[in-house]
Amino acid sequence: MKKSLLVVANWKLHPKTLKEAKSLLSAYSLPRGLSLVVCPPSVFLASLQKGSKSGRIAFGAQNIFYEKEGPYTGELAAGMVEDVGAHYALVGHAERRKEGETDEEIARKAGAAARAGLTAILCIGERERDEHGFYLNHLKSQLEKGLAEITPALLKRVIIAYEPLWAIGASSPITPRDLEETVLYLRKILHSLYKGKGLAAPVLYGGSVSAENAASFVNTGDVNGLLVGRESLKPASFNALLDTLAHA
Repeated sequence: MKKSLLVVANWKLHPKTLKEAKSLLSAYSLPRGLSLVVCPPSVFLASLQKGSKSGRIAFGAQNIFYEKEGPYTGELAAGMVEDVGAHYALVGHAERRKEGETDEEIARKAGAAARAGLTAILCIGERERDEHGFYLNHLKSQLEKGLAEITPALLKRVIIAYEPLWAIGASSPITPRDLEETVLYLRKILHSLYKGKGLAAPVLYGGSVSAENAASFVNTGDVNGLLVGRESLKPASFNALLDTLAHA
């Protein structure tokens, strides 16, 4: 049976206006058999969700806070983004970690998202690969710490997104075979944490994904979908990527 694939489009700090955001979304062509989550800047979430003509496109926040309410200027609670129509939330993205976000904060965000009814997309990834394999311990630590507040009952509201930092924006990203080995390692950790339930957690890949390599990542890399950054801002390229996956 052909596995169902999920694509998450992370728009980051783009585009500049709501008009441009609506235009970008309307230019997407989603083939049958794929699920798409769009993560725009949060100021656009409500308008895009209400104006979306495709019930097959879901929306997610690029970041949330771990408290429900209180004196936290500039933060967004998981319940707030869920209330305006979001169903997903990125947590622990490499760019957030670079700004100083800790494993403890990420764990609290993942737990808050899941408890609020969102699906947390927990991002993990090594900065570089060493020949001794020490980076595997780094991945294990990120995964275990990031899932600290995720009980077996909440695991159904978690997706793991593997994004090696060294592969982001690289001309030579990870090979599909190396990706397969890394995903197998992550699934073993999930199994050790949650037994049989752990193997049901979807694993996505992100890092220099394009229409040219998307199918090989999914087929050989054994992932459940892709986390796409800059390519999702270019409708022609992104639609080609989606079409490639639909026929993978």
